[in-house]
Amino acid sequence: MARMESIYARGDDSVLFLVFYEDISDKDLPLQMLGLIECKSYMEYPHNDAQGKVAFWDQLATSISK
Repeated sequence: MARMESIYARGDDSVLFLVFYEDISDKDLPLQMLGLIECKSYMEYPHNDAQGKVAFWDQLATSISK
């Protein structure tokens, strides 16, 4: 649903952010989601890395502001 909304709301500039807060096994993801992960970039939240969390939020803010 988010993917379709991003296409219609932005014309040709489709935007979809995938943020994985927890580890999810490939077998637990729908095939359509796996296809997006394989061809698009995504971000994983670094639970046990304080410096990684700062980098995560900086990267997310930069990606959104583009």
